[in-house]
Amino acid sequence: MKRTTVRIVFFLLLGAIVNIAVAWGFSMNGTPSEVAVVRGLSREHPPAWFFQEFTKSGFRRVSVQVLPDTRPPFDFLLQICGVIDAAGLTASSRFHVPPPDSITHGFLYQRDAAGWPCLAVNCEREGQHDTMSGIYVDGTITGGFVIPPLPPNTTDYWRDRSLPFAPHWPGFAINTIFYAAILWFVMLGPFTARRIIRRKRGQCIKCGYDLRGAEHEACPECGVEV
Repeated sequence: MKRTTVRIVFFLLLGAIVNIAVAWGFSMNGTPSEVAVVRGLSREHPPAWFFQEFTKSGFRRVSVQVLPDTRPPFDFLLQICGVIDAAGLTASSRFHVPPPDSITHGFLYQRDAAGWPCLAVNCEREGQHDTMSGIYVDGTITGGFVIPPLPPNTTDYWRDRSLPFAPHWPGFAINTIFYAAILWFVMLGPFTARRIIRRKRGQCIKCGYDLRGAEHEACPECGVEV
């Protein structure tokens, strides 16, 4: 029983490591294949701030962009939090847009989630964002690591990159079990199948010695208990 428990814990840890590694691979790889939502949420024309959602396989990004010299009202911030929650990426920190006179570029709140087959880890960034270059000028990140942005020729809204590590439930648990099962099958599956076949044939499960024809408490060949 103890040996089985150790194996389960071992493969779950390996599954968690692979889970994060796969999510980071999707975070670093390429540009979005689809822009799910891009819309302005202010009454000005053109809108002064936007909610945007970008998706690709194994990755989702939602962001709120506020242009320079504007400041959305409080009810707008609550609306954005609700939209982000509805997108499946809960806004754990209720972000605060700084005063207009302190925004020399633009303000951007961005939440990334990555993983496959489910979104498993996430992080959030907020701060001043240069709308010309498409990268953060001054910002903070929670639940992830900042990595160098993509080259300037990349679509502006996709240049900033991060490696999230904060668990995104229940996807983190589902993916961990999924990868743990695959690793178990690859590493131990053949040995388990061999033991089952030998047991059905009346052989020693360790060395394959034929135990049929007599009662054995232990294998005469290798000594393993029958």
